[in-house]
Amino acid sequence: MRAKEEPYRSYDMGEHGETRVGPALRPGILSGFVGAGLVDGAVIIGPDGDLSCAGLVLRFDIGDLVVGTLGDEWVLAVGSIPTAVAPYWTMQPFVRGSS
Repeated sequence: MRAKEEPYRSYDMGEHGETRVGPALRPGILSGFVGAGLVDGAVIIGPDGDLSCAGLVLRFDIGDLVVGTLGDEWVLAVGSIPTAVAPYWTMQPFVRGSS
């Protein structure tokens, strides 16, 4: 069993670098959500129209975290969907119906 601090091993992606999972440290966006309670969520639909999931808006008791993809790029933001990707995404209603 792996430790909570190191849940996954790093892995090589060849010419594209290496992926590592580590603790959420400041100034990283995820560090602001450590210990926060998840209270709701909404699916983000991508631009291709076939209802494929492009991401999620996770609502925590301290604010919203947007995690998604557009093309081959990751999008990670605090608060609302960034204006640069908003034309390509359609956010569905929150599961619990909160606004």
